[in-house]
Amino acid sequence: VVLRVAADSSVKRFHLPAPILQRIVRTFVLVKENGEWKVWDFYPSAEDLAKALASADETEIEVLLKTEPELVTEELVSALIELCINEPEGQKALRLAQLAQKIAARIDDPAGYALAGYYEAQIFRLMGELERATERLEETISWLLTEVQKRESTPAQGKLIRLQWMLFRLLQWGGLFYEGIAYNP
Repeated sequence: VVLRVAADSSVKRFHLPAPILQRIVRTFVLVKENGEWKVWDFYPSAEDLAKALASADETEIEVLLKTEPELVTEELVSALIELCINEPEGQKALRLAQLAQKIAARIDDPAGYALAGYYEAQIFRLMGELERATERLEETISWLLTEVQKRESTPAQGKLIRLQWMLFRLLQWGGLFYEGIAYNP
């Protein structure tokens, strides 16, 4: 038996003055053993949508996104990025990164947008397209820096802190990216 549960939760993060209201949607897989129901597995429901989107064409993607609006969240962007990371075929991975970025832009998830841009650069690097890789990485870092500066005076401090963290990570990963190019061309 598969069960989908949606719940609103209040999350208090140590760096924010007030809790953030967050909707989570989880899928539970239940099995009956010795007459008792047990949870076999549970995971973010957005993972199922990400898998469906990964094999869909452009028309099907729009239909799926409209059919499951409660799953079009930062978790979906993260699930698509995870699929991108684990996809061995370069063009498929690139498509997943670009889809994650498109959805992140649609739902105002700038940290997810930047992370997908970083992985897009990594995919270009792995495909041997170093010029496109460095161009994409520099565009992403520049965009993220501008986005952090724009949002510094906004009341949505949760997004700002996540953006600042993502900028730090991308700058760190960018150093590793360039080191990889320099020592493993």
